[in-house]
Amino acid sequence: MLGGDITVKFTALQNSKVSSNNPKHQNAVLADVLEKRILAEIRKDNQIKQKDIAGVLETSIASVQRSMNSMVKDGIIERKGGKRFGYWEIKK
Repeated sequence: MLGGDITVKFTALQNSKVSSNNPKHQNAVLADVLEKRILAEIRKDNQIKQKDIAGVLETSIASVQRSMNSMVKDGIIERKGGKRFGYWEIKK
């Protein structure tokens, strides 16, 4: 028996990239889910702080702030009162 190396050459397919979903669509779906979860927390306690929402939802404060800023801009929620004694009001 002769010992030798075997070389196998693979060539890439033209369209080898597999994409089940559009990443932009995925992000929109994830943002929608986060918004719904945030709204659920506000319904439980309308005086809840963003850092507490982030803790309950096990996500970053930045994600919660970004989502809530978007909801304020879209007229879904509104902050009433100040930072310390204020509360969140759901508009839609």
